[in-house]
Amino acid sequence: MSKRVLFIDDDPNVLHSVKRTFRKRYEIDTAPCASEGVAAVKEKGPFAVVISDMQMSVTNGVECLKQIQELSRDTVRIMLTGNADQRTAVEAVNEGHIFRFLNKPCSEEQLGKAIDAGLEQYRLVTAERDLLSKTLSGSLSILSEVLSVVSPKAFGQSGDIRLLARALCARLDVANAWEIEVAASLSSLGFIAVPDATLERVAAGHPLSTEEQRLFDIHPAIGSKLVAKIPRLEQVAEYIAKQSDPLSGDRPPLGARVLRIARDFLQFRTRVQSDEEAIELIHANRAQYDNRLIHELKVIVSWNYTVSSVTLEDLCEDMILDENLCSDAGEILIAAGRRIAPVFLERLRNFARHRRIREPIRVRIPMAEWSDSNTPNETKLAVS
Repeated sequence: MSKRVLFIDDDPNVLHSVKRTFRKRYEIDTAPCASEGVAAVKEKGPFAVVISDMQMSVTNGVECLKQIQELSRDTVRIMLTGNADQRTAVEAVNEGHIFRFLNKPCSEEQLGKAIDAGLEQYRLVTAERDLLSKTLSGSLSILSEVLSVVSPKAFGQSGDIRLLARALCARLDVANAWEIEVAASLSSLGFIAVPDATLERVAAGHPLSTEEQRLFDIHPAIGSKLVAKIPRLEQVAEYIAKQSDPLSGDRPPLGARVLRIARDFLQFRTRVQSDEEAIELIHANRAQYDNRLIHELKVIVSWNYTVSSVTLEDLCEDMILDENLCSDAGEILIAAGRRIAPVFLERLRNFARHRRIREPIRVRIPMAEWSDSNTPNETKLAVS
């Protein structure tokens, strides 16, 4: 558990005393004013607990903790002041979202108990976030991959949409990106209400009848309604519901805009079999997309890969199919453009025990220079 504590006070004697008293119990950093405290959070954060004096020159403690809350919302904030009037306390709690409010003089025991309580609160908050961002999103990712095997026409691109959404979020340094990743994994959930024939026409770029268009247009609402039943996924449900909303009028949230450009790019790529042409289609319809996302999508598309032909035995996770993977009889088992997930490998190996698979298999393999300080290796989507 993190024991990083930042103490902000414009009295150097107080800072020296705090550091001397608590240096063996916590990882103590100090700052002599609000601006240096905010800078410390930016440069050295996150801190589990930040304690600020109320009365400081230039910027008071309330404003200081408010700025820190905007920078690091999980950080637990404690106010220390000699001015115990009710108005100050109310302002501190409302503006700075203060966890504890302590009066000067404050004993070592009292301050230590407040810090311990703040550290425990930080542990609870971050543990809950990790549970949501890792356990829940991982479980839903597995569900998405299973659905893509059971119904490839409806859910075949869910994993790729998730990877592309993750890469876009990493490029933009989006907070709570896990919510957008989960929304991307489940963005096609509403396709359960759309006939396969309609999905095939959409993928091929063929015009739809009025009834087919109606069924296709309501899939975000259907998917959102299903996801909204899962606790803590209200924001995810909103992203899914608004993934096709126009930019004009009430601007959809960033998560919905990410889903739209990721979904449309992958649909275009399947249709034209070329990233360059898919980008051209995105650009031709640029009024429908966030300009920042168009720019970052072009950067991601420029990442390098190699094309190779492999046998089924050499096929590995995260390779991208450069052509349809077919049985020896010509039946399409996995469509071109799909990333190979573990569930696909298992399915193909089981299939090969009874029927032959056409080999060699042409794939795209991410190159080492994809490594990027702004984007984790796992997000390196191999777009051609």
